[in-house]
Amino acid sequence: MELVKFAMQDSLRYLVENSLVEFTHIITETTVAVMDLKEGMEWPDKECLAVSPYQPAKNPLFVIDLILDQEGIRYSTPLENFETTIVSVFDRGIFVTQSIPQLEKRVLNKLFWAGSPMLESVGANEPHVVVLREKIRLSIQQALIPLRAYLKRYEKFRPLAELNVADYLKSIMDKDMSAHDVKREIEMHQAEKEHLEADIPNSLIIGPFWINCDTVRNFLVKKRRELAKAVLELLAKKLRTQTEEICDDFKMVSRKLFDRPNAIEDAADIREYIKSLPDTIALNQQKIDKVMSDYELLEDFYYNLSTDDFNAKWTCFAWPAKIDELIERTNENLTQDEERFSKILAADQANFEDKMDSLQMTVAGFSGHTDINKALEISLDVKRISNQLKECQTLAQLYNQRERLFGVPVTQYDKVNKLIREFEPYKNLWTTTADWQKWYESWMNEPLNKIDPEFVEQSISTSYKTMHKCIKVFKELPGCLAVAQEIKHQLEEFKPKVPLIQGLRNPGMRNRHWESLSEDIGIVVKPKAALTFSKCLDMNLMTHVDQIAKIAEVAGKEFAIETALEKMEKDWAPVNLEVLAYKETGTYIMKAAEEISQLLDDHIVMTQAMSFSPYKKPFENRIMNWESKLRMTQDVMEEWATCQRAWLYLEPIFSSEDINRQLPVESKRYQTMDRMWRKMMASAANNPNVITLCPDARLLENFRECNKLLEQVQKGLSEYLETKRASFPRFYFLSDDELLEILSQTKDPTAVQPHLRKCFEAIAKLTFQNDLKISSMHSMDGESVPFSETLYPTGNVEDWLLEVERVMRQSLLESVRLSVEDYPVN
Repeated sequence: MELVKFAMQDSLRYLVENSLVEFTHIITETTVAVMDLKEGMEWPDKECLAVSPYQPAKNPLFVIDLILDQEGIRYSTPLENFETTIVSVFDRGIFVTQSIPQLEKRVLNKLFWAGSPMLESVGANEPHVVVLREKIRLSIQQALIPLRAYLKRYEKFRPLAELNVADYLKSIMDKDMSAHDVKREIEMHQAEKEHLEADIPNSLIIGPFWINCDTVRNFLVKKRRELAKAVLELLAKKLRTQTEEICDDFKMVSRKLFDRPNAIEDAADIREYIKSLPDTIALNQQKIDKVMSDYELLEDFYYNLSTDDFNAKWTCFAWPAKIDELIERTNENLTQDEERFSKILAADQANFEDKMDSLQMTVAGFSGHTDINKALEISLDVKRISNQLKECQTLAQLYNQRERLFGVPVTQYDKVNKLIREFEPYKNLWTTTADWQKWYESWMNEPLNKIDPEFVEQSISTSYKTMHKCIKVFKELPGCLAVAQEIKHQLEEFKPKVPLIQGLRNPGMRNRHWESLSEDIGIVVKPKAALTFSKCLDMNLMTHVDQIAKIAEVAGKEFAIETALEKMEKDWAPVNLEVLAYKETGTYIMKAAEEISQLLDDHIVMTQAMSFSPYKKPFENRIMNWESKLRMTQDVMEEWATCQRAWLYLEPIFSSEDINRQLPVESKRYQTMDRMWRKMMASAANNPNVITLCPDARLLENFRECNKLLEQVQKGLSEYLETKRASFPRFYFLSDDELLEILSQTKDPTAVQPHLRKCFEAIAKLTFQNDLKISSMHSMDGESVPFSETLYPTGNVEDWLLEVERVMRQSLLESVRLSVEDYPVN
């Protein structure tokens, strides 16, 4: 039994070892071509991906797919899995042979066996097994090197794969490419497609791997085909738009040619339009030629036009010939229409002559109108005849214009203008007479408060001049002359009453003026609704016209003052301060407005002038109050501006904790002022209207108090800076702002660096170590002198700067001493 066991174990080991060797050989013989490759190698052929120099001796062992998706270029199976998987298969083959039972237990089955004895097989860690395993591991590792290199060559296709067709088309549209450019773009895509088909294989063998590239190849080729097709469709769409625009232009031309003229003017316009058409047609013909040329480009690429595009293309092509035919027909129709219009013009002119004869008789008959009581009726006839004469004048011009269009001699219609000149005096006479009668009735009987004194004065003056001219014209016509003289006489009688109307209707007349007037003339006059001018005359007010005019003049002057005051108040109503948030301070500032200051100055001067007027008495208190309000506003604005300037200067200074710590008294005063400032600015932001905000005595007093506090703060600040300068005199070379910048950052010694040039001549900067140790000084020319002593910036800035100055001198002395010692002596 022992011999059988040993024979079986020997056979088992032989079979396992042989299988492992064969398995290893299968792997290694497919990787012979890749064993000398180095990690990180480049694929040998940079252009062609269809040829592999790494062919196995026999058939490849593994099939993998090349995939191109959102994750990028990759293999269907992760490459790192191959080594572990194949080695695990190798180890699994060893492991399964470790559980083959011996025959003893099965033959001697009557005996008791404590366990199940197994045949001894090849061990997983035997030296020759380890060697085989490492051979497999190395072979697989080497086989993966060209796979990675090959995969890397596909990275150049990622931009194409990730390219969005819609975005690509948008970029093409933004470039506004010509047809030639589009052709080159399409040819580029087609050439790239052919390169892809030639360069990318359907499959490729690299060592033990058979790579399926068909999916990636088809995807990229399809993408190039889609891009070329999208560009063609874009060009087709663009050409469709162009053909529609050309067709629309020709349709508009066609509509104008189809329009039938209603008069010779319309026919002449159409003739002129036809003369301009050759240029329009030639321009559109150029567009058509270009479009047809571009369509040929689509045909070159075998692009199938849609039915609509096909119809639009050839409709556009046919339009010029269609328009030529339409022009010919239109010219024939125009000739017929012009003959018809010529006959119509002749008939209209004959009727016009009859109408002129009738009007001439009517105008001549106006000399017989002499009844002044029928002035209103006659004036209506005058307006009717006047309108007819104007219409005849317009018709005469129209007929002359049409005669010029027909090319016939122009008829002289001097009779029209002659009739208008002859009728003008009658028109002036009876129109003015009717208007005067109407005005007189209105002025005498309507309420006095409805009379416009300016209109009365202007109407009387104009009517009087008209009647004066009429008297000269109608010397030979006694009836018309009598009417003109009568109206002129009535106007002369009414003229002295105009000052009375002007006085009574003065817009400045108030109750106090009416009372004064009534007292002066001894007649009670009140501007009631029932008071008419005729009643005023009945009250015998004409005898007191001088007193009325005098009082009216005073009322007018007072009214001017009242109007000016109201205008000033109205001007200030919309004026607001521009209050703006200031940085990150949480408060506001006022933006200076030159317009407000100018308006204040102008209105103060105007108010002062009013206060010296002899007519100010009724408004004296109002003028004084207004002037006081303006002056207080001016004072507030001045104090405000002064306070704001000082606050803007001090705010960043007292925002520093170092300054607040070194100036406790001034800091407290500033904080008091700052609280008042913020409160006032918040109020201004809520109510920025100037004339309601500024005339406030408390506001003025608050600003003055703020300015006093700011003055004390600035004085204390100046004294503080003076003590610092006295301690370190070189601070005199710095301005107040520069010195405050240093003092507000005492915790940061390096804050002195920007100002060293002014404090120390020829010194550009100091060298501060990480622990703030000052180790050297540098000139503006780049020279450096190390400090001879250890120096740290501690204490007040002026104190350690004095130490810096001392060490500077000491270091220069030491440097000079060393230089003298090193200088050779002959």
